[in-house]
Parts: sequence; structure tokens; C-alpha cells
Amino acid sequence: MSRKYEKKEPTLHDIIWVCAREYAKRTGKIIDREPQFWVAQDVAIITCCFGDVEFLSLEDMMVIVDHIDKWVAIYGSQEKVGEVVNEWIYWCLDDAIDPKTEEPRNYSRINLYSWLKGLRPEQLKHN
Repeated sequence: MSRKYEKKEPTLHDIIWVCAREYAKRTGKIIDREPQFWVAQDVAIITCCFGDVEFLSLEDMMVIVDHIDKWVAIYGSQEKVGEVVNEWIYWCLDDAIDPKTEEPRNYSRINLYSWLKGLRPEQLKHN
């Protein structure tokens, strides 16, 4: 007896993960790091690790990849865009904890889009 198998239509969850993997692959080329593993399996919080401490959310990867032409126009090359993204990642890590109190900081951080547009910490007023 032969059974006919029907091809199952992919779920939205399947499609999101295909897209997320492609974003990670393209982002990895820009920041010169290979995607290592996924931190979250929840569709609402898709985060990929690109090294020891380089974590990017799907939203951040979309900011990089979807606007790469804009960023290259500003910074001159994909390599320079990658350097600026890496600066932001390390700033986030350094800025997460107040060195005086060793407590998490309680103010809004600069998102990647704003960082790529040129906003820097010294331009913010922290109350």
C-alpha cells in the first residue's frame, strides 16, 4: 500500500524562523561574526548570539539589514557599519551596570537605530 503524503503548509512560526535565520546570516556578514545560537525560541523575543557577548534581537538585525544602503551612505562601507554596530553592542554591555554602584542603570538606553543615526550618550541628559 502506498500512502500519499500531503505537503504541509508552513506555519507562520516556521516562516518567521526562516526569516530570522536569513537576517542572522546577513547581519553576521556585516558585523563580521557568524551566528552562534538562538537565545529565545519565543517568536516575540528572537535573539541571536554572534559570539561571546554579541547579542542582537531580530528587530536590531532588521534595522541593520533593511537599512544597509542608508547606513553605507552614511558610513562609507559595510565594514564601517559593522564597526559602528559593534561599538553599540559593547557600549550597551559597558553601560548596563553603573560602575560606582554596580547596580543596573535605570534610564532608557540608546537603541541601535538611533545609534546608527549618530546619537551618542553624551547627547542625552540623565536625571
